[in-house]
Amino acid sequence: MNKTKKRILETTIRLFNRDGFANVSLPQIADIVDISLGNLTYHFKKKEDLIESIYALFQEELAIITKDYKQLSNLGEMDEQLRGFYEFQQRFQFFYLDLLEIERAYPAIAERHQKHIEGQINGLAKSFTHNASLGNLTEYEKPIIYQHLGQQFWLNTVFWSMQIAVRGRTSNVEEMTQAAWLLVLPHTTEKGRIDFEHIFKTEKID
Repeated sequence: MNKTKKRILETTIRLFNRDGFANVSLPQIADIVDISLGNLTYHFKKKEDLIESIYALFQEELAIITKDYKQLSNLGEMDEQLRGFYEFQQRFQFFYLDLLEIERAYPAIAERHQKHIEGQINGLAKSFTHNASLGNLTEYEKPIIYQHLGQQFWLNTVFWSMQIAVRGRTSNVEEMTQAAWLLVLPHTTEKGRIDFEHIFKTEKID
């Protein structure tokens, strides 16, 4: 990727994060990058091309931060992964804040991202099932319980930034991770709470 194209993408991400993707125009991007509109449209003919390229970058960077993640992790390892995801989410904050509108406007991205979501939820369910087999979580006869737990955990983390923004507050990684893990806490065993004591850095979780 040449320097101009990269500069356009990085500037667009910053503007989308600041103003929302629907409120940013190609002329505005060109002005901030300090290039002509013609130069911008040489690289990206329309806004859809920009969104497509940013989503490709989104997938590429997410793959990098998750490539070393063990699919079947203990609770402590899952916490490290969650913190890494939080930093990634801050970089592409607009995507999570404007997700529904982006999917409505760009069906091709919606289709790819919906498959990505299913993979994330299924991966979380597998990790919770694995932790039950390790004795960290309660073992349930019905696997659907872990699937629902994975979905709730995903909902809490993915839409964390949105609910914080709506409430006019500033997000931070400690609040997000604690809110996610408090969903899991009722399912932990005595053995599993050792990991939680490390995660929350407290003497004891009652």
